[in-house]
Amino acid sequence: MNMPIFNQALNPFDSTPLALGSTSKPLLDFNQDGRTDILWRHSSGQVHAWILNGAQIVDRRDFETPSQAWQIQGLTDFNQDGKTDILWRHSSGQVHAWILNGTQIVDRKDIEAPGADWQIQGLADFNQDGKTDILWRHSSGMVHTWILNGTQIVDRKDFEAPSQNWQIQGLADFNQDGALLHESKISNTIGIKVGIPMLQGRQNPV
Repeated sequence: MNMPIFNQALNPFDSTPLALGSTSKPLLDFNQDGRTDILWRHSSGQVHAWILNGAQIVDRRDFETPSQAWQIQGLTDFNQDGKTDILWRHSSGQVHAWILNGTQIVDRKDIEAPGADWQIQGLADFNQDGKTDILWRHSSGMVHTWILNGTQIVDRKDFEAPSQNWQIQGLADFNQDGALLHESKISNTIGIKVGIPMLQGRQNPV
């Protein structure tokens, strides 16, 4: 599907990726020119990018057209090649990553498939190894993280279980200790100090 011009029927994915921390490199830079690009998704499922030079569109790129059972969860660099990758989740619970070279999908990685009572809240580097980890929240309120090495889960950590009166809003390094400086989910994320020991007897994503 080629989309030379967007019109009123085509709406942007309604959450903008955030790059947290002191780095000036844009998170969403498909052609690695140091300039921010825009990721779109059509109601048909089509994923599309505007390649920008400032506020000027210099190229338009189609990816693929996953069904609406797949929803984008975040943008990060899973394989540490300096290029943006896309995190997906299926309505079945399956978590999946597109490994990208620019706007070309060069690999596809399944992670796991937690139940629908677990929802992704954000992406961050909780153990300060320079690699993306995934923040989860259970319907019980439990906050949990997958510690990743690329797309492999190497550890799982529980935080606490605030009541559902509390909702995660953002990820940040509030005390400037260098922890949690990484890309966030496209939408709602929270800053939580890392290093909290695992709490026993809690339900974790499987």
